[in-house]
Amino acid sequence: MKNLLRCTNTPTWTQQLRRIAVVVLASFLLHACGAGTVENAPAATPPGGGGSDIVAPAISISAPTPSPTYTSTSATLTTLAGTASDTVGVTQVTWSNSLGGSGTASGTTGWSVPSITLQSGTNIITVTARDAANNNSTDIITVSYTPPDTTAPVVTITAPTSSPTYTSASATLTTLAGTASDTVGVTQVTWSNSLGGSGTATGTGSWSVPSITLVSGTNVITVTARDAANNTSTDTISVSYSAGGDTTAPVITITAPTSFPTYTSNTATLTTLAGTASDAVGVTQVTWSNSLSGSGTASGTTGWSVPSITLQSGTNVITVTARDAANNTSTDVLSVSYSAGGGDATEIP
Repeated sequence: MKNLLRCTNTPTWTQQLRRIAVVVLASFLLHACGAGTVENAPAATPPGGGGSDIVAPAISISAPTPSPTYTSTSATLTTLAGTASDTVGVTQVTWSNSLGGSGTASGTTGWSVPSITLQSGTNIITVTARDAANNNSTDIITVSYTPPDTTAPVVTITAPTSSPTYTSASATLTTLAGTASDTVGVTQVTWSNSLGGSGTATGTGSWSVPSITLVSGTNVITVTARDAANNTSTDTISVSYSAGGDTTAPVITITAPTSFPTYTSNTATLTTLAGTASDAVGVTQVTWSNSLSGSGTASGTTGWSVPSITLQSGTNVITVTARDAANNTSTDVLSVSYSAGGGDATEIP
């Protein structure tokens, strides 16, 4: 049985001759095609085809911070830097800003950008690393920038008067108030007196000072509004005060319709009543009254006028009164005669 199996598995002479013929033919064909020996045959191609690089680089931002967000106080980001790596080699690192601007970093594995101009708002800066096979990867940093506040607030004094000057009969100014505004927000309103004293007002958008002690003379009171960026603006009021008290009455004079003490009107309306007033400190108000009915306040003080006064039939004694801050008063009088069926208007010396 063993000899039978051995004879069955051993190649016959015919099979051996066929194998020799195949080897000879293969050798002939290889030489004929110029391929050379087996040692000169092309190397096998690795899996993936063509031997191409399909691995993307790695890139990281390390400055100004490795964190994904950053807040800048300047319109220029002066530091953007980091590292990049690749299995073959990084060929280029570029950057772009979502709000405008792009460029190429200096270096590759250790890269940096000298400066980037920021826009107001959220600047999303993307850094891209690229290799020779054009594989790329990115890292991102979000930079917030708010331009500094350079706009000063606006402050206005409205009480005791909106005028730049005021005369006080008292050693205490009991009312100092006003308004203030700012593009961002007023943080504080303060005041100071050129003759002594200072403090902080109550409120900001609408502010007030309960009382200020005055010194005899001209108290220049300066009110200052300040915002969070330390921008300031001021308004001033000059308050005159006499320690001995103002006892001098104003002087008032009627000049129209006549400077004479009497006048006759042929109409029921006196269309012109005007004159002047003066005071050692300052006239605060001019008023008028008609003995036969009617009263009111004139327009102006040192130069004052009343647009019209209704007359009654008979003698209308019109009294004009000037008043100062110390409540001192003086008067001038014009007697206007009117008859319902009267004639021409006349001046009576």
